[in-house]
Amino acid sequence: MEKLNLSPGKKRVLKLTTFLMLLFISILPSISILSLSYFIMEQKISKLLIRYPEVFNNLTTADSRNIDAQIDNLLSSLKAKESQLKSASEEIKNYIIEAYKNTYFLHSFLKYTSTNTNSYFLTNVIYDGQRFYVDFYEYGTETQISTSVIYNDLARFYKDVLVSLLEQRNFLGDMKYFHYIWEGRIR
Repeated sequence: MEKLNLSPGKKRVLKLTTFLMLLFISILPSISILSLSYFIMEQKISKLLIRYPEVFNNLTTADSRNIDAQIDNLLSSLKAKESQLKSASEEIKNYIIEAYKNTYFLHSFLKYTSTNTNSYFLTNVIYDGQRFYVDFYEYGTETQISTSVIYNDLARFYKDVLVSLLEQRNFLGDMKYFHYIWEGRIR
């Protein structure tokens, strides 16, 4: 037979194991929510670390109150470096363009003389940083240099361009020589 406590005046008593079991069951949801939120926070931080490693490598402390100031300082230093790199890139670009302009008349001379079958004799090249002067002779039965084409080509980078045929004479038999000069100033 079972013992039943049917008396109305007796208090119901919980055993220690039952109390601990109920306490564990009531605390379990809050512990699981805390651990889930910690896991989600760790995942977000790891994604940020993977996406922006240069920022987190330069942080000195992990104190959340100082992180904003550190990130602002890092951002301003990165912007300063970016502007320095942009100005250096622009200087290099301008230097390359100027170097190309400074030697373009020689490139043109070599381009025209290497594609033609006539022979050429370069007598004088003068360049002082602002003006250029090219003096040469072309040997052949007829000239293969078109002064208007060369003028248009050189006028792209130079001003006061002069492309002229100074003289044309018979050399040997039907062989002639043509004396040319090219002049101009850098824009």
